[in-house]
Amino acid sequence: MMPRLRSARFETGLIVGCVVLLAAACTAGPPVAIRADQIVDNLDSTRTFVRPRIQGEAGHLRIGQGIPGACRLFGMEGYLKEYVKWSLDLGEAVPVSEDGQVGEARLGRYIEAITCTPKRSHVPRITVESKSEASDGSVTVTGPRVHHGPEHFPILSGHAGACQLLGYAQKVEYSLEWSSGPAHGVSLTLSGRIYERASGTYLTALGCKQKP
Repeated sequence: MMPRLRSARFETGLIVGCVVLLAAACTAGPPVAIRADQIVDNLDSTRTFVRPRIQGEAGHLRIGQGIPGACRLFGMEGYLKEYVKWSLDLGEAVPVSEDGQVGEARLGRYIEAITCTPKRSHVPRITVESKSEASDGSVTVTGPRVHHGPEHFPILSGHAGACQLLGYAQKVEYSLEWSSGPAHGVSLTLSGRIYERASGTYLTALGCKQKP
């Protein structure tokens, strides 16, 4: 079963509201209008579209297949599979091809929410509570949080990856400080991508620098 979005997580982004977009550039046929009941601008530059629908002559058509095509109609290039929410009930819905063409309606599950990315290759964003710079150019940050779609997480591991997301080339050895208790968080690759979600103690402070 696909993971379900928790609405409380939307508090980290800007809720835009009901929007109708007319997508003509990415389709070969006539313009296709797509809308969502709610659009949330997330801190990592992704956007979450709640109850996306195609606006047709017969009314608003729910989307049953074609997440990449739906994101393209919204002007985005990719999507985060972790935040696709499907309906529990069956209903009439249309498929959307990758180039934005709309097919015939059929009975099935439909999309309740999707999170689309501005580029196909997406990396999360990191925010911190505070940042201080030393005389040697290194920095120490506290309270790092990784923002990924509508959610945000503490960092369980991945010091070097966190520095990459902060715009620094190197980590400062022996600069880590850890929480006293566990929480649900993420581990990062060297490039700053999320490769695991788990529970454990997390980083409360870390150091980064530009030069070895």
